Amino acid sequence: CGTAPLGYKWIHDGVVKPVIVIDEETSSIVTSIFKWYQEYKSIGKVQKQLAVVGYKTQKGKDFSAMAVRNILVNRFYVGEVKHNDITVAGQHEPLINKITFGKVQAQLTKNKRN
Repeated sequence: CGTAPLGYKWIHDGVVKPVIVIDEETSSIVTSIFKWYQEYKSIGKVQKQLAVVGYKTQKGKDFSAMAVRNILVNRFYVGEVKHNDITVAGQHEPLINKITFGKVQAQLTKNKRN
């Protein structure tokens, strides 16, 4: 099944196949990253804010700029799953709505051009 993205966890009940669900303990980190990026428009500023509030990665480390970026571009957070070049609707609940995700992608593209 692989490692669940930050904000999600696998539930294994032994009867049916494992399912992925929102992890109430870490999902607020993901939603905060998206909110702060919309506010600050800077991955570096989001990274600093994560350190200020004490949020850590799944491995207990400080967030790198690349880790923040990887979360911001991960379509899993809008309910999609990508395998190779194919993207399909996942069976999990999205953490981020598509409008917010789209605004973040636009800002990332704008920042890349500057």
